[in-house]
Amino acid sequence: MKASIFKYILLFSILASLIFSIACEKTIDIDIEDSKPKIVLNAEINPDSTIKVHISRSRHILDIANLSTLNDAEVKLFEDETFIGNLIYDASISCYCINYKPIQGKNYKFVVSHQQFETINATSQILEKIKPISIDTSRSFGQYNEEQINISIKFKDPANEKNYYMLKLRSKYKAEIWDPDLITIDTIYEGPDTTIIDISQGGYYYADAIDPMHFSSNDLNLEDGDYLRSLVIADEFFDGKEYVLKISLDAFSLPYTSDTTVVYIDFYAISQDYYKYLRSEKKYQNSSGDPFSEPVMVFTNVENGLGILGSAHAHTDSIIITGRYGGHYDE
Repeated sequence: MKASIFKYILLFSILASLIFSIACEKTIDIDIEDSKPKIVLNAEINPDSTIKVHISRSRHILDIANLSTLNDAEVKLFEDETFIGNLIYDASISCYCINYKPIQGKNYKFVVSHQQFETINATSQILEKIKPISIDTSRSFGQYNEEQINISIKFKDPANEKNYYMLKLRSKYKAEIWDPDLITIDTIYEGPDTTIIDISQGGYYYADAIDPMHFSSNDLNLEDGDYLRSLVIADEFFDGKEYVLKISLDAFSLPYTSDTTVVYIDFYAISQDYYKYLRSEKKYQNSSGDPFSEPVMVFTNVENGLGILGSAHAHTDSIIITGRYGGHYDE
């Protein structure tokens, strides 16, 4: 009898749960704004390179089409409101190009028009580069006895103005590269009347390679200093003062194919808009895939469109690091 009562109670509980779950189900319609696609401009201009601009179109949140480059837009370049010329589309790099290098202190404006989209424009100024006072290196060992290369970059920040900086590292070394078509001839035996040789196809050769480097920083002015390919920093807390930016790189990451590695230190003065874009883009990447993170709007300075026109002016120094550490080179 007790078993039968228990079965009825269990059956009733299951039915009640099903009814409750069905009753709580509700469809919510979300009104998504039907915004029109816009032209997207992305470019970093600097006095050391001719100008290249990537032009594409934006995509609606429900649009499943692939992002595509616009190869039939009209892209005009102005320097201090003086027309310089039209940029020509280069299909090999999917960019609009012009054989012209920006000049320090000048303002540059791009106007992009296309028959299917609203005309856009963006402006940026080339800033004066900042030369570091000194660059010092040292070696240390981490928690797990891994060797670190420490780099300290001292510079003087101009006073009474907002300044923004970007740092990148590049390594130059002799890379060991496999060539499947390389013919190798080795002499196995050479006598008075007989010479025996071995002919094989495929082999390694050495060539100069330059790669971006990852590094880290414990600088308190950085929100994220781990495993960086570049960092950006503002002078909010050291306006007009000498400042030492400290970074470190894992010695194990140095290429094993060279006894010495040349490290290029590219220290940039960048525009405020470029700084804001890089910071917001980093936050967007960090929040991607996290359902609990707050939405991140990537900064844009493109009027009537999207993207970024940023300026950067680099001072490049180099240091030489000796020793092999067992890293690797990816072709």
